[in-house]
Amino acid sequence: MSRILLLAAILLLVCSTLACNDDSAYVITQEQYDVTATSAILNGWLDDLNGSPRVEVWFWVGTSSSDLGDTPRQTLTAPGAFSYQLTNLDPETTYFFQAYAKGDTAGKAGAGITRSFKTLELVVPATVTTGDATAITSEGAMLHGAVQSMGMASSLTVSIEVGITHGGPYTMIYSVPVTFQSPGPFSVDVSGLTPETTYYYRASGMNIAVGSGYGEEKSFETTKGAELTISSSQMVTEGSTVKVTGQAQNTGTLPLTYALITVDFKDGSGALLASGNAETYSLGIGEIWTWEATYPLTDISNVASYEAQVAQILWT
Repeated sequence: MSRILLLAAILLLVCSTLACNDDSAYVITQEQYDVTATSAILNGWLDDLNGSPRVEVWFWVGTSSSDLGDTPRQTLTAPGAFSYQLTNLDPETTYFFQAYAKGDTAGKAGAGITRSFKTLELVVPATVTTGDATAITSEGAMLHGAVQSMGMASSLTVSIEVGITHGGPYTMIYSVPVTFQSPGPFSVDVSGLTPETTYYYRASGMNIAVGSGYGEEKSFETTKGAELTISSSQMVTEGSTVKVTGQAQNTGTLPLTYALITVDFKDGSGALLASGNAETYSLGIGEIWTWEATYPLTDISNVASYEAQVAQILWT
């Protein structure tokens, strides 16, 4: 009799462990994934509803020293996968978890095997902020950043990352030659940019051991740089001379050290007869230049029209 009772107890234990009782759903505890220092995603699989129209599934979680309890329950109406993301975990800690399932008609919950995982070491990167752009020109700007906290890094390589697309990629990296050992501000002089273009940038602090910290993205627009605009012109005849007079303005953001306007004189068919020039050697920002270009030939009888254009500008 004692042997029969012992055998029955063993069979009951095996059946309970394997969730083979007739009134429980069959559930499998799967491997976890995406483990970090403070989070992990648990995975389970409901293999059989065992005749129940709906099955509740959940996980039990605990450590070697404490029972953290059950996760919120989910309802499945068909076999399949389920998961739950754990947060606010302790770094470098071993956790145990087990999948459970219970149907509407089941007498008790089915359970999968117990698995475990260990959270990673907590790594704190540097805290970096992005400053405003200053000294903006048509071709460059001064960009600023600051290391607010070193995090877990003993040293940092800092830089400003620049691109022409919101959110990256940042194709231009301007590194600061000094390695940071403590928090502080930094700046980089960015050059070789395109006029009238919007650039996006962010500050970065990198350490190989703990990774990179990034500041928020900011943007600036380069100015239009050197520009000369012809605002008016007219052709006049004075005796045996034809000339074109007009006004031009420095509409850019840089003083001009030299400017050249060329006037093409044309006949009635639009063919070029000859060209005349007007030039100046100094034109400040916003300054208006009254210019004139004379037809260089003595026979003016065929001159019927003209075309004036800015041929060259130089700036400091």
